[in-house]
Amino acid sequence: MERYHEAAVYASRIEWELRRLNVWRREPLPASAYESQQAFFADTMTFFQWLQFVLLPRVREIIAEKGAFPKGSSVGAYAIRELDGFDEGCDLVSLLCEFDECMNRRRRGTTHFPVDPPPMETPAEEPPKAPIPPDEVVRSYWQTRDPDLLVSNPHALPGYDTSLAGHVFQTATECTEMPGDPEEIAEGVIVRTVLKADRGLWLVLTALCKQRDEWRIDLPLSIGRTAMMFLHQQQIHPPYTNDSDARGRVMQWWQHVHNHDDRRARELLLDPLDEIPHFSDGQVDELFWYLSHTEADGIATVRVLMNTRTSHKIWLTRMAERGGAWFVDWPGTR
Repeated sequence: MERYHEAAVYASRIEWELRRLNVWRREPLPASAYESQQAFFADTMTFFQWLQFVLLPRVREIIAEKGAFPKGSSVGAYAIRELDGFDEGCDLVSLLCEFDECMNRRRRGTTHFPVDPPPMETPAEEPPKAPIPPDEVVRSYWQTRDPDLLVSNPHALPGYDTSLAGHVFQTATECTEMPGDPEEIAEGVIVRTVLKADRGLWLVLTALCKQRDEWRIDLPLSIGRTAMMFLHQQQIHPPYTNDSDARGRVMQWWQHVHNHDDRRARELLLDPLDEIPHFSDGQVDELFWYLSHTEADGIATVRVLMNTRTSHKIWLTRMAERGGAWFVDWPGTR
C-alpha cells in the first residue's frame, strides 16, 4: 500500500502547485481536446491542462483501483523543456522530477502516462438536492480532493507566516475525524479537522463559504485560519487556558510538559511523580490540541492530540476532581 500512498501525496502536491500558480481550470475541456496523437497532448492542450485533466485523473484512477503503475515517467524531463524561462514554475518542475524518480524507481506495470483520456460523461438532469452539510463536504473533499468542492473565488493567503499550515494541507492524505460541531465565522463556517499528513496527525481548521447556496471549501482561508491557530498556541506560554474545568486544566498540564516546565506540571498532578514525562523538544512546530472529552462523577477523560517532530499520538488523559479542582491522573492516562 505504500506505493499508492506515495503516489497520492505526489498527486496532491502537483494539484496544489497548479492552484498556487493560478493555472488550475475549473471548467472541463471540450471533447476535442482529447483527440490528440502527440505526446502530452501537445497539439490540443497546454502542459498545465495535460497535468490537470490527463495525468492527475490517471494517477488517482490507479490509486482507487489499486492498479499497476507505469514502467516509467518522463513528465519532469518534459516540464524542464516546456517551462524553460517560467521562473514561477521552478517548484512545479522540481516536483515533477521527483515524481519521475518515484515512478522510475518502482518499475511496475505495463502502461505509461498518459493513457486513454477519462471518459466524457453527459450529465443527467436530476431533481434539486438539499445542500450537503459542511462536515460532509469536508469529509468528501479530503477523501477525493475533488476540485468541484472548492470555491471558485477563494480568499488570498494572509501576509503572516503560513508555511507550516500550508505544508500540512499540501501533504495531507486523509481526514481521520472532525471533533466538535461546525463553528460560525464571518465568512461561513469552520470545521475542526484531524488530517493525516507529513509527521502524522494534525488538527487543522477547514473553512467553508456558501457558493450558490452550497457549502464549498476555501483552501487559502483554511490555511490562514489554521496558521493563526498554530501561531496563537506558539506565542502563548502556560497556562494554555484560564479555564478551570477539566479541559482547561489538562491543556495547562500538557503545555507545561511541552515547555519542560516540571514544577508547574507537578502542581497539576493528582499524585506525585518522581519524573515528569517529556515527549517533545519544546519546538514551536510541536503542538498539543484538545479534541474532546467525557465527564461523569468527578472523573473526566480528555482526548489530546500530540504532534512532535518524532511522533504523534492521541492521549486519553484521565482527570480526577479533588477539593473542587481538576488534576491529572497520570497512571490512568493512556
